Formats: sequence, structure tokens, C-alpha cells
Amino acid sequence: MHDIDLLDAASVVADLEILRPCIGPTVFVLGGDSVGQRTFDVEWTSSVAAAPSVDKLTVRWDVGRLQALVPGLSQTLAALPLGKTPLRERAVEFAGYGLAICAVAAFLPGRVVTHMNQGSPPDLWLALSEDRGVEVAGRNSGRSSYLAAIGEKRNVLKTRVGLLEAYISVWAFDEHVGHKERVR
Repeated sequence: MHDIDLLDAASVVADLEILRPCIGPTVFVLGGDSVGQRTFDVEWTSSVAAAPSVDKLTVRWDVGRLQALVPGLSQTLAALPLGKTPLRERAVEFAGYGLAICAVAAFLPGRVVTHMNQGSPPDLWLALSEDRGVEVAGRNSGRSSYLAAIGEKRNVLKTRVGLLEAYISVWAFDEHVGHKERVR
């Protein structure tokens, strides 16, 4: 079992601007509000080893403590459910990035997310070049959508030329499951 505070995820990003826009949507999608601290359990299936295993990743947050990292977080969390921020449309996507960064901290010790590259895989770089990274997907509901995203992300990375080390990180928020897989 792995336990990480969302604030501690900042330790695995080379630049806080990679993580900062993901904090509000991550807390929102995981059911948090602007007060208190909550814990969310995610089943983590890893097929990096020869046989898949199941692990747990517990993500904790305390909005009061996160305010220092993300000024205006309480206002963002108040605006998200009302649709009064452009982040609302992409909240699930950004929450996927937030959880993927937490997973890097928990499952890939010593790794640092150096860049975010939306639109061209991998989404998160684990080095100063594109040859190591994590391709991310977040799904709010639907088991078939979640399973399709796993296959889609796997295929994208398998066909990508020049990758030395590549992972997929796919999350289904409604079922509290995640899939981590080393593709290369």
C-alpha cells in the first residue's frame, strides 16, 4: 500500500507549474471541498512485472495546506461544480494528470516529472527528453471507456519511435481503480 499527500507530489515535479493546475481538478474529482482533509483509495494494477499485481494508492489532501502551493484554490473549488471556470470542462483530464504525478511519487522512486507535453505522447516526461515518460488518461465513468483507454494508450506508446522507457497511467474515478503498466 502506498500513501501520498497531494502536497508531497510537488517533490517529483521539476517545476511546480506542471502540478499547480492539476491540484484543484484533482481535489474536485476525488470529492474534496475547500475544507478539511480526505482520503481516497485507488486500486493500482501493475503489469510491469511478469504477472499483474494489485496494490493500493491512498491519496490524501488538505486544502488549507495546499493553499500555499495554489493561491485561490478555495475559489477554484467553489467555482468548479457551478461551471464557473474553464477548468470544469477538463477537470477529469487534469485530475488524471494529478493522480499520475502522485503515482510517479509512489511507484517510481527517484523519478522526476520534468515536462508536460499534452497532445504528443508521452504526456509527462521523466527526463529532459521525450525518451522516458508516462501517457495519462482519466475517465469519470464507464468501465468500457476505462478499458478502451488502457488499450489505446498502450498502442500509442508501442508505436512511438524513440521511447526507451514508457508507462501508461489510466484512472477510472467512479470505480476507484487505476492501471499502471510499463510498455517499454
